[in-house]
Amino acid sequence: GMMKKTQGDTLGAIHAFWEAYDRSPDDADLRAQLEAVGPVVNVTAPTSGLHVHAGQAVVIEWAITGRSDFVTRWNVYLAGPGASWAQLASDLPASTRQWTWQIPSSAVTGGYQLIVHGRAPGHGVSTSDDWIAAGRSVTITVE
Repeated sequence: GMMKKTQGDTLGAIHAFWEAYDRSPDDADLRAQLEAVGPVVNVTAPTSGLHVHAGQAVVIEWAITGRSDFVTRWNVYLAGPGASWAQLASDLPASTRQWTWQIPSSAVTGGYQLIVHGRAPGHGVSTSDDWIAAGRSVTITVE
């Protein structure tokens, strides 16, 4: 009905702002506009540049600003050396702000990117497109 369409439009607007923000992450005005319509997620730990070892546990923490009420689930993604994004954790409850990644002992050495996506499955769009907030990714090195 009417409600679903409006929510889908909101999501579309947020995605458009995200694409612009992704190209200009230092644009404070753009960030403020984005926070007015949707949530912004920042991974606060680990910090980019951290060196870890295979078999170690890494606590991933994130903060959210803007319209946090939209997020109902969190997914955590990882991209390893030369690999595409893979889901590490999915459907974490909305109140969650940290998740521990147990690095497999078989992990290859190199750079790993971590990102946290907020999701809004109730917003009347396809599942693959229901993310509503994506933070900046952080890069850590497994050595």
